[in-house]
Amino acid sequence: MWLGLIGAAYAAGLKQHLAIDLLLLKQKGKRKLILELIILIITVLFTSLVLIYGGFTLVKDTYATGQISPSLGINMGLVYLCLPISGIIILLYSLVELVKKVADFNVVEKSEV
Repeated sequence: MWLGLIGAAYAAGLKQHLAIDLLLLKQKGKRKLILELIILIITVLFTSLVLIYGGFTLVKDTYATGQISPSLGINMGLVYLCLPISGIIILLYSLVELVKKVADFNVVEKSEV
């Protein structure tokens, strides 16, 4: 789990993650920028709610029950801790990209006026 999720967070930071970008490829200019902003906002919301909040809830609940991994012999909370950690990494990368896109959008807006 750790390798997969931390690797996914790293790939998201490099913009090499798996994406279905059919709509994005057909758009240009301001429409493309707006679609990119919407995608980033959805990513931030999903990451915040599912990976970070849900991940921390899962870790807390798993620690409380004392569930132990049969193969590793460690608390499963440590295994599940990769969810909120990878979520935080993806969130940071997404917020940086969101700030850049908003700045780009402001430049496009000013150039059209």
